Amino acid sequence: MGKDAPFKVNISTLRALAKQPGSGQRVTLWDSSLPGFGIRWGGGDKITFICKLRVRGSHQQIFASLGDWISMTPEAARERALALRTAAQAGRNLLEEERAARVQQDRDTFPLSRLLDSWRLATEAVRAKRMAAGESGSYEKELLRLEGKVVRPLIGAAELGAFDPDQLQACIDSARPGDRRNVRALVVRFVKHARTELRAQGVKVAWPTRFEVEVKSQPRWERYTLDEMARIWIAAGALGRRGALVRFLMLTGCRRSEAALAAWDDLVLEDAVLGPHWNQPAARTKTRRPYRVALSAPAVALLRWLPPRATRKSGEAALIFAGRGNKPLGGWTALLTAVRAGAGLRPGSTLHDFRRTLVSVLGDHGFDPQVADGLLNHAQSASLPGVMATYNRSEMWEKRRAALDLWVELLFAAVDRALGTPVSRESWSFDGPFEDAQLAKPRVVCV
Repeated sequence: MGKDAPFKVNISTLRALAKQPGSGQRVTLWDSSLPGFGIRWGGGDKITFICKLRVRGSHQQIFASLGDWISMTPEAARERALALRTAAQAGRNLLEEERAARVQQDRDTFPLSRLLDSWRLATEAVRAKRMAAGESGSYEKELLRLEGKVVRPLIGAAELGAFDPDQLQACIDSARPGDRRNVRALVVRFVKHARTELRAQGVKVAWPTRFEVEVKSQPRWERYTLDEMARIWIAAGALGRRGALVRFLMLTGCRRSEAALAAWDDLVLEDAVLGPHWNQPAARTKTRRPYRVALSAPAVALLRWLPPRATRKSGEAALIFAGRGNKPLGGWTALLTAVRAGAGLRPGSTLHDFRRTLVSVLGDHGFDPQVADGLLNHAQSASLPGVMATYNRSEMWEKRRAALDLWVELLFAAVDRALGTPVSRESWSFDGPFEDAQLAKPRVVCV
């Protein structure tokens, strides 16, 4: 039987063909009664039904595999070939129509939970990469928390075909007012990720890329009084290493994320020219630029008094205020709850209010706003007008040191009043042995 020799495709001829060993090469055999229908034979029972056709109006010839002899009878293959060729003569590509229908079916039943799962994996990878580089992964951690708490319960069970894109905005609107900005950032990232994933599968979706936060959080104006700061200082003394972190925030005015990643190797406690200071690497600052923090006398005393954290498994921690397993400190809610309770603070007060209090008090005592603003390490000072904000790169180091010295003087004058006795200006009360403390987790009340 030669190549391209016509023959009748039926059960008898195929059985006879299957008994022959073949030549080791595939042979094409066309049916003698239905043009364009045939088989490819590779020897023995390796038989595949094929069909060739040309859609009316097109010059391209299409070859289609219909199935193998094991899974398809010759009669079913013949009917399939006849249907394809009849549609082609009418100007229809039945194969392309069926493929498009399958894509549509897959698109309609595609679960959004799979997109959320892949987004989580990508976000966890970004967080791991940032933490490996010594940066904070707290923002990605917060987005992952909100995905599980807010977004997934609303859209995780939906299928792509029946999904209403307005539900994305509903995720933002349903979140707590304080979480809505972060949920919006989460949704924007998820939409970008989902469109990329679906595009790779040949699926396009018309989802919005811009979203609104209906209730925008108002700028915080709260600041502590010096008497409140004194009560916080005293209360922090009973909170162990976390309390030492609170006091460090009060003395330096740094961000809590920066203090949580402060390393012992970043400290310079002896410097005849600049004085004691803390070098913040660019990777650990919000501005992504290296920054030098002046350390006042009580800040140095605190750091000399605080022993490095060490565990049998992980050894001595590189971070000054390390948490469990020598990892960056967490449990901020428990810490803030303990501080509020110990100092008798109003609800809504935060650790970030230390920064506003520090610069406000210095402003009340006549310090230049540029100096006070420099203590906050903002990316571009709002206190400098026009091009000055771009070109002025002075550290104002001596003025910043003087500002912190005044801040310490005012703070400890308030602490002296609260205690009824003066604090030693040599030890700054850091003369006893360090004792850590276990904070109680905030109690969750279900209503």
